[in-house]
Amino acid sequence: MSMLRCAALLLFCTVAQAATTFPVKPSSIAQSDAETLARLVFWMPPEHRTNFSTVYDEKIAPLLKTHGLVESAQKSRAVVDSAFVRLFALDDTAAIVAGDRTLRADSTLAAVLQEQRIALNAATNDSLLRFYFNPYIAPATQGALSKAGPGQRKGLWQSFTVEDGLPSARIDLAMADRSGQIWIGVSNDGIVRYDGLHFEHFTTAHGLVASMVHAIHQDRQGDIWLGTGMPAIHQGEGITRYDGETFTSYTRADGLADNSVYAIAEADNGDLYFGTANGLSRFDGEKFHNYTPQDGMLGQSVLGMAFDQQGRLWLGTELGANRFGGQTFEPFTSQDGLPLSS
Repeated sequence: MSMLRCAALLLFCTVAQAATTFPVKPSSIAQSDAETLARLVFWMPPEHRTNFSTVYDEKIAPLLKTHGLVESAQKSRAVVDSAFVRLFALDDTAAIVAGDRTLRADSTLAAVLQEQRIALNAATNDSLLRFYFNPYIAPATQGALSKAGPGQRKGLWQSFTVEDGLPSARIDLAMADRSGQIWIGVSNDGIVRYDGLHFEHFTTAHGLVASMVHAIHQDRQGDIWLGTGMPAIHQGEGITRYDGETFTSYTRADGLADNSVYAIAEADNGDLYFGTANGLSRFDGEKFHNYTPQDGMLGQSVLGMAFDQQGRLWLGTELGANRFGGQTFEPFTSQDGLPLSS
C-alpha cells in the first residue's frame, strides 16, 4: 500500500504506469439496510451523569422532540465515563448537519446547560456540558461522480487538475488501495476515489464525520479509515470507517485520544494505531488504549507513523521521534542525530 502526500500542491500526480493498471469499472456502492444515526454527546464530570440524566429526561428530551429529534432504540457503543450520549435516527446526513445548527441556535437549550454549570459552580466554564451532534453511522451513498479527463502526461508522471474532474486542485494526501483505486484527500473538502475512469467525491453529505481528511489507511479487512483534522489548525472530528456499505464514526466519546487524527498505521495483529493531537491511540477492534507523554512518549502530537521490519512502531512528533515496542517508548532527538527543524 502506498501513500503520497502533496500538501498545498496544485496538481495531484500519480505514476503513469500505475494509472494504466486500475480496474476499469464505474464505482459501485453496496446496498445497506443501516439507518442514518446521529449521536448527541454532552461532556461532564462522571459523577454528574446521574443528576444530568434526570435533567435530560425532564428538560432536554422534550425540547429535542420539538425539533423532531426522537431517540433511536439502537444502543450506542460503550463510551468514556465523562460522555453522556443518545442516538437519533434521521433521514440523512444533511439532516444531521441541520439538526446541529438548530441545537446550537436554541436559546432554551443554552439556558438549561448554563443552569447546570451554575449548579456545578462552573458558570464561566463553557467547555463543561459542551455538546456535539455528529454522524454516528450512515449508509454509504454514491458520491458526486464525474468522468475523469485524460490529464497531462510528462515522462513517467501523469497530472490531473480540476479540468479533469477533480473537485479541487489542492490535494493533501493520497493512498492506493489493494484493488488499485486511488483515494485522494482534498483540502478541507472530503475525499475522492479514482478508479481509472471516474472521480467520486465523498463529503459530510455522504456520511463523513468531517471534511478535513488528513490520514487514509486501508486495513487488512479492506475497510478504509479516515482521520480528520490538520496540524496547527486541529478542528478534527475523529475517525470515519468506510466498509463499502456504511460510514461509521469514532470520536473522543469512544475513547479516542483526540478528535484531530494525523496518522494511521496497522500492526501485524490487526490493531490500528492513530496518531492524534493529544497522543497515540491503539484500537483493538473494541476499545481504544491511549498513550501520552505521561507514558514516556516524547511529544504530544503524533504527526506520522510507520512500522519497521521488527514490528516496532516509529512515531514522529513535534519534539522528535519515538520507537515504541508495545510497552515502552524510546525517544530520539537532535542529540541522537535527528536533523534540527528549520
